[in-house]
Amino acid sequence: MIQATSCLEGSVSPQCFNILTREEWEKVSRGQQLFRYDAGEVICRQGAATATVVFLISGIARQYIEGDTGRPFNISIVKPGEFQGLPALFGDRRFTTSVAALSEVEVCMMEIEVMRLLANSNIAFALRLFQRHLAEERHLIDTVARLNYKQMPGKVAEVLLYLTGESLADHDVTSCLSRADIANFAAISHINVVKILRQFESDGLIQLNKKHISIANRPGLEKIAMHG
Repeated sequence: MIQATSCLEGSVSPQCFNILTREEWEKVSRGQQLFRYDAGEVICRQGAATATVVFLISGIARQYIEGDTGRPFNISIVKPGEFQGLPALFGDRRFTTSVAALSEVEVCMMEIEVMRLLANSNIAFALRLFQRHLAEERHLIDTVARLNYKQMPGKVAEVLLYLTGESLADHDVTSCLSRADIANFAAISHINVVKILRQFESDGLIQLNKKHISIANRPGLEKIAMHG
């Protein structure tokens, strides 16, 4: 991890804050620090106390829950323009999940108290932050609900559709993930993921090239995800 300069310097353009006035953004900038992480480094740890909200500027990361068994459950891919630690703005001063870099990542750490003061004075800004927080909760609930009632092929198909979906089209996510990572998205064993991926390739649904996975038959994969 390398600490760098203010998030406002250089080419960084925090577009998600475009409803703030220049004066308000300058207040935010006084409580900012820019950090760079290498692939594999933990950006925030579940249960750790925090005085900051994390805003991803570049690169991609994986968000996960650390269970009692020591095996993580991957929830989502974090991409530029997304926050981590928003619950801290609403009273929970500990990270509810962990986040680890999948590539070289730049994040902006913003002081909670500064963000909270702005949210109190700018209702539109507060609403936008709250909407993002609710979207994260909905994604977690939807992920657990979808995976809970599917067989293993359906789980893997669901994960592959997500990792190669439109929202992540600008990032070669699968090349950054190990088969164990994919297994932890699907909540099944590494061995079963390898077997299912080989079967999907044999069936013409996907193409495997080392770690990279491309979808060859999306409708077919969607059918398995729906009924699997």
